[in-house]
Amino acid sequence: MPGERTLWQDVRELRPGTYLRLPQGNASPYWQAPPPEWSDEAAPPLAWYGGQLRSQLAAVTKACLPAGQPVGVYLSGGLDSSCITALAAQFHQPPVHTYAIHFGAEYPNELAFSSLVAAHCQTQHHVLEITPQQLWQRLPETMSALDDPIGDPLTVPNLLLGQLARETVSVILNGEGGDPCFGGPKNKPMLLNSLYGQAATPESDNPLLTA
Repeated sequence: MPGERTLWQDVRELRPGTYLRLPQGNASPYWQAPPPEWSDEAAPPLAWYGGQLRSQLAAVTKACLPAGQPVGVYLSGGLDSSCITALAAQFHQPPVHTYAIHFGAEYPNELAFSSLVAAHCQTQHHVLEITPQQLWQRLPETMSALDDPIGDPLTVPNLLLGQLARETVSVILNGEGGDPCFGGPKNKPMLLNSLYGQAATPESDNPLLTA
């Protein structure tokens, strides 16, 4: 759910960078993104932003790597998880394990992309098949472990994938949410609708844009 709303009536989420004062219940920000240091006319070239993103992503990845221990990455083959995998393989000396899922041969999957990235980065790749029966069976357990009411269809698969990863690593890196941040498929209809209205989304019947 966007903003502070949740799937539960009258339940609100405390947003990042915000503190809540009780018993009044007033929420106030303690950190906000600083405004740019330049005007639109004097903005740096696009390549500068790319360099900043690359250096900060590398720094964050380095800071999360466990010294002297293997590390794992959830790898779908998308932009976000592939970048994290490549950086982990570049900076980490012990084995890098990658983990991917699929739901059976009769369903579409991303294994071709994740396998290419795993082979290129020379990781120890693990693939987990999850059946619909497992999803239903593990749903109550998954719900009991959540601290926030969400409706993501990958919540149960992430639990199962975490249990698999725990057999080989104690630290997992994840690019979850990165594709939408870069204008990926899940974000495109929302951006178009926000800018131009409903008439600007004729591709809404495309499953890649509405997933």
